[in-house]
Amino acid sequence: MRRHFVTYIFLRRLAPIFCRFINLEEGFDFLRFVRLKSQDLVVVDVGANDGTSIRMIRRYLKEIKIIAIDPVQRPRFQMRQIEFHDIALDEKEGEKVLYTPILKSKRLTQYSSFFRDKLLEAVQHDTSFAIDEVLIEERVVKTRTLDSLKIEPVFMKIDVEGAEMSVLQGSRLTLENFRPILLIEVLSFEIYEEISAFLQQLEYINLSPGFQRDEHGAFAKNIEFLPTVRNYLWLHSNSSLKWEIK
Repeated sequence: MRRHFVTYIFLRRLAPIFCRFINLEEGFDFLRFVRLKSQDLVVVDVGANDGTSIRMIRRYLKEIKIIAIDPVQRPRFQMRQIEFHDIALDEKEGEKVLYTPILKSKRLTQYSSFFRDKLLEAVQHDTSFAIDEVLIEERVVKTRTLDSLKIEPVFMKIDVEGAEMSVLQGSRLTLENFRPILLIEVLSFEIYEEISAFLQQLEYINLSPGFQRDEHGAFAKNIEFLPTVRNYLWLHSNSSLKWEIK
C-alpha cells in the first residue's frame, strides 16, 4: 500500500512534464480541429490545479490567453499568456468551505472539493488507504460566477470534483452569448444526466469519444453516460463568428 501511494505521488509530480508531449486525459485533442478567427478570445481552465491541463491546452492553442482558476494551487512552472484567479467558480458570488485531503503529510489538492464525503470516497478508491487515515484541511474560499468575469471563451475545461452544475449555472450567460466548447469531467450517471439536460436547453451536443465524423463531416453524438470515459466534450449546435471547426 505504501509503495503504491509513493508511486502515485511520483507520477502526479511528473504529469505536468509528460503532458507537454502526450495527452494524459481524453478530450483535449479536439482542440486540433479549432481554428481561431479573432485574437480577443480566451480559454478558461476551471480547476487548473498543478497545470497539467494548461500544458495540454497549450499544445494546440499556442498563443491564446488562458485564464486558470483554482483556489488552492498554482502550477510550479511559468508560461506566458496565463492569468491566475485564486477563486472557485460557482452559481453565485460568496464564500464556501473547500475540503482538501492530506495523506502521509501530502496535500492531495487534485481532490479538493466542496463535498467532504465524496472526496473521502475518491481518495480511498484511488489510493487504497482507509478513510480514517485521511486528514481533511478546511479552507474558506471566495466564489464568483464565470459570467461576472466578462470574458469571451472559445474553450472551457471544468474539473471541479462534483461541483460542475454550480459552475455551469454561473456561466449561463457566457454559454448563451459565446458558445464555447466545453470539456467536463463527469464521474457519475446522475451528474451526467443533470449536465446533459442543462446543456441541451442551451443547444449543446455531447460528442462521442474519438470524434468520429459521418459522410457529411458532422461529428457523431453521444447520448449516454459511459463508465470508461471521464471527460465529456460538448459542442454548440450553431457556429461562432470568431472561431470555427476545421
